Amino acid sequence: MSKKVYFYKVELFDESNNRTANYADIKSLISQIIDRHASTCSDFKVVDLSREEQLHYLADIFDYNDSFLFMRLSAQKPTGSYLHRNYSTNIPNELLEGISEDQEGIEIYTYVLLNYQTGILAYLSQKGAPSVSVLNYFFGKYNNSFSLKLTKIPNSRGIELIYNTPESHISQIEIEVPVPSADMLQSVFHWDQNDILDAQTMENLKFTVRLSADKRKMVTQTDQETQRIIDIIKEKLPFYRKAKLRAKAKNIKTREFNFFEDYYNYPVEIPTYKTVDHHKVYYTANEFVSIYRDHLQMAYYESIDILKEITNR
Repeated sequence: MSKKVYFYKVELFDESNNRTANYADIKSLISQIIDRHASTCSDFKVVDLSREEQLHYLADIFDYNDSFLFMRLSAQKPTGSYLHRNYSTNIPNELLEGISEDQEGIEIYTYVLLNYQTGILAYLSQKGAPSVSVLNYFFGKYNNSFSLKLTKIPNSRGIELIYNTPESHISQIEIEVPVPSADMLQSVFHWDQNDILDAQTMENLKFTVRLSADKRKMVTQTDQETQRIIDIIKEKLPFYRKAKLRAKAKNIKTREFNFFEDYYNYPVEIPTYKTVDHHKVYYTANEFVSIYRDHLQMAYYESIDILKEITNR
């Protein structure tokens, strides 16, 4: 399952709306709320973030005392929106029939990882799950002397860093353009006329050009060459359907930058099942906890160098 980890810069404000100098204070404030108001469930803690006249919002806290706050945010959904079906008979049944949403419920969830030292938050979204803004419910409900501001980290700033940082090099460029003319298809691919006509009538046809250097070499050798390539891509963006590059610079590891993405993200593949005796066995919600933790931490550590540059942290 392909997903994208998005990142936020977290800032802490007091009741007078003054930004505090030390965003690391979030750790002590969140810890106080968890210690005072959380219930204990097995090996994690649960904080109720529900508001009046709402279905339930809950935070399952798995780690919060060390460098990271790692939790699962859950939003309750109306039970009638889902069915339980017996696939041997194909007969559907209601879930939790006769039980009020105040007593039990069905939830959709997502995961959040916040590093206290950098104030950078990693978030794996899922449609219908709570947004990161729910984090402010910690303070709105349990300590209204403080609030958080969460700013999604822009992707354009990362491209600017590659442009302006010394020792910048591009290793690969990938551009998708409209399907070219018959003459170009014939000259590039040596297709005959019938092949060209068939290709041009395909509605889902894409034309992607990928430019890369020989193994262990770079497309650009100097900062000036890198800047020139970026300038050209930006200038021609209206003609492209997709444009991205892999690049690195001093203190910035090689990574992909997409000119059509508004916000910086790190792609991950979340497995949904394992194979046991040649059969698919789908992971349980409990098993997903460690899977999501590992992928969020990987995305954070792989991205933190450029995220610190972007956010000046």
